[in-house]
Amino acid sequence: MDFQTPWFDFRLTGLADGWTCDYTCRRETEDVCIAGFQFRNVQPGRLPACRLEFRIPWRDMQIKWMPRRNMTDCHHFFPGWWNGGKFPYAVTHNQLLYVFANEAGQNRLAFACSECCRAVLATCGVSGEYIECELFFNTTASDPASGFSFELKFDRRELAYDRVLADLAEWQARQYAPAPIPETAFLPVYSTWYQFQKDVSQAELEKELPEAAAAGLKNIIIDDGWQCAGNGGGDDMSSTGEWLPDQTKFPDLAAFSERCGEYGVGCLLWVGLPFVGKKCAAVYEKFRGKYLLENDSFAILDPRFPEVRRHLVGVCRRLVSDYGLAGLKLDFIDQVHLLGRKDPMGEDAAGRDFRSLEKALDRLLDEIHSELCSLRKDVLIEFRQFYSGPSIRQYCNILRAQDCPGDEFQNRMRTVDLRLTAAPAAVHADMMTWHPAEKVPVILRQLLNTLFSVPQISVRLADAPEEVRRALAGYLNFTQEYRELLQKGRLSASHPEHCYPVVSSTLGDEMLIAVYADGQVIEPPRGLGCVVVVNASWWDGVFLRVQSSVAVKIFDIFGSPLREETLSPGIREIAVPSTGYALLTPDGADRHFISER
Repeated sequence: MDFQTPWFDFRLTGLADGWTCDYTCRRETEDVCIAGFQFRNVQPGRLPACRLEFRIPWRDMQIKWMPRRNMTDCHHFFPGWWNGGKFPYAVTHNQLLYVFANEAGQNRLAFACSECCRAVLATCGVSGEYIECELFFNTTASDPASGFSFELKFDRRELAYDRVLADLAEWQARQYAPAPIPETAFLPVYSTWYQFQKDVSQAELEKELPEAAAAGLKNIIIDDGWQCAGNGGGDDMSSTGEWLPDQTKFPDLAAFSERCGEYGVGCLLWVGLPFVGKKCAAVYEKFRGKYLLENDSFAILDPRFPEVRRHLVGVCRRLVSDYGLAGLKLDFIDQVHLLGRKDPMGEDAAGRDFRSLEKALDRLLDEIHSELCSLRKDVLIEFRQFYSGPSIRQYCNILRAQDCPGDEFQNRMRTVDLRLTAAPAAVHADMMTWHPAEKVPVILRQLLNTLFSVPQISVRLADAPEEVRRALAGYLNFTQEYRELLQKGRLSASHPEHCYPVVSSTLGDEMLIAVYADGQVIEPPRGLGCVVVVNASWWDGVFLRVQSSVAVKIFDIFGSPLREETLSPGIREIAVPSTGYALLTPDGADRHFISER
């Protein structure tokens, strides 16, 4: 079946007998249209595994933005015939959203799909003078239905790619109500993982807690290793499943959680939600035959069984209730899938109340979220990239960047990616850590690479030099001083193909700009009341294109004033040291700087 848009044609194949498709194309503006596909059948049955193909003329497109798993995905055009270019999108995997832009960062064509729960496979590759796109729907088991639908929104507006990206992400999210986000979700976090890994204990954290609180870290996440027999290597899940504290490590977890509260710090626990280790024999035997996947060490629970969902909801409720927790870090949800896997018991296994794994997982997360919110309205629930699309954001209020230990550039890219698409969730950086003898300027540059996200720190602060603790506290104070602007402003990020060398956030008439690369010339828009320019690069000095006379105050990152000057119009270099910042206001303006309020 062939369908038309104003700019190209669709070809739909794979409709099974009895299924029909009604097509609509609604043109919102000259450069925006929405294609709608409504599938119907007289008799309820399995949804048809269909394929939708279309070709985009490859003209003035040098950059491809998509939810990424590595640093090349944003600009690497795959060959159209390469099957390795098929990317999965589902409740557990990203959101289906592509932007094709030119080197100036101007959108040439972008599109997004409204389906964000059921699995969709997508590939967009170059073939000759076209970008060939294929979308594969209903590739996994579905519950019987007599209809389904989805929409594709296409946007050809010649605007900045990040503006179009944000608009499409907002359109995708309209059908899903995001979870409430308490202010505590935007507060800096102390994490045990990278420094302690599984060798974590209540005694060690009792030493860390006062230092973390003094530095300004307001939540602590006790990661893998707190639970019974949680002593194996980083990827050893053989002892997961009971989710009880190891009494030799945490003799009184509730008391430690209460102690955190005395310092004004919330306590969260890590839970590898779907895992049952084979060393937890009682739990493993209880759910034998109800797993998606097994290996020699552990199994992954299948939420299509109602008793599995009840068990996991009960685990989460018990932990928050019994230990007075501020919330949970629910990990490895992206392992609950059948993409590229064979269903171990077939689609019609007895005892399941869902065939669709995605829909069952959605129900599980909904039940966990509802249960935890009934315990405390401000409960914190952290999910991790790449289970971060709009459907799953109904059930969490913290999204953390995918693991990238020690890689500050990936951390910058991943947090910016999330900020561009996941508003209004609190986006957190992957945990930042460093060598005990690391120099303060190096530490500050790592921290600044995640300036537009909530920092998570994994460092043994009790053993850290005084100058490091002082620097961390000063940096965290800066991020909290500008928290509203940094975390809730409209984000813009230049050149994704170059790791976002300039990133800015605007809120009202205020803007904060971070410069990550040498030689960038910054031109703040006209009409702003105050601009903060942070030099997050290795080099001293920042270039500005000044449109009218401005007053400049220069500070180090701790707020100590360094100098003042007035700049006349033209391209000017201001002497902002590496890791320092400048405050710019129109010359003669009668207003306070943000930091002086």
